[in-house]
Amino acid sequence: MSHRLPPRLAVRMLERVLTDPHGEPLIGDLLEEFADGRSTLWFWRQTLVACGLGIVREVRAHKWLSARAVATGWALYWLSAMGVVSILPVLDRWLAATPFVSYTLLAEALPFLAHAATGWGVARFHRPHAIAMVSFFCLVLMAQQGVAMATAFVFTPPRVPLTGAGLWLPPVFGLTRIGCAFLGGLYGAGTSYSEKSQRRLSGA
Repeated sequence: MSHRLPPRLAVRMLERVLTDPHGEPLIGDLLEEFADGRSTLWFWRQTLVACGLGIVREVRAHKWLSARAVATGWALYWLSAMGVVSILPVLDRWLAATPFVSYTLLAEALPFLAHAATGWGVARFHRPHAIAMVSFFCLVLMAQQGVAMATAFVFTPPRVPLTGAGLWLPPVFGLTRIGCAFLGGLYGAGTSYSEKSQRRLSGA
């Protein structure tokens, strides 16, 4: 009978988020339950719950670090936004002679790349609490965008009532950009597996 291996990404998330003294026993318990026959879906559900609670504990235990992560994120976001604004005219001139590349497509893609770079920077500046700090920054971004959209809708309502794609595209784009920031943070937190991770994922 072959040994069942836990999901690699889930194990990586657990090790990155549960850095307090209680994290190691919890990870061990989850791996034992999985080895005893629990499903992959169960393991992922427990991983998300454990990571969510772990992030809350990390933020509460490191309030000043959390505030610094938000400040760092906003600074990096502003710098990346300025970079996007600066590069767009250059792209416009370059793409005028390149009919095979869409300026609109690149212009839409750059903000997503800027968000990913911002998340990466927050993670790199806040190790070993990178995932918790990036998650907190993404939650702040989500709250800020929600308030901005609600404020704009109340105080500057559109002249034509929004329907269809005009109603759901802006929030979807906003959430996707925040998702890019989180993925950039995951990458910035580190992609190599520790020796302990290798043992866990090999079943040793």
